[in-house]
Amino acid sequence: MFYNPKEFLEQDLRYKGPMRRRYDELLEIYKGYNIHRYNRGEWERIGAEKKDDDLIVEADTIEEIRQWLDENI
Repeated sequence: MFYNPKEFLEQDLRYKGPMRRRYDELLEIYKGYNIHRYNRGEWERIGAEKKDDDLIVEADTIEEIRQWLDENI
């Protein structure tokens, strides 16, 4: 995995304790939501979430996540 200091800083600032490093790669921050890639068993998923918000969105592509956030946020 390629080391990205900005990615690790974001994870350290946003998630403390057991929540730290719960995803594999931070792709971007869109409208205040972290869009990240993670593995669920044999499937790779893309999700969006905000630290202080209970909303978690999961999809197969970044475009689906952006579209959902544009329509609902």
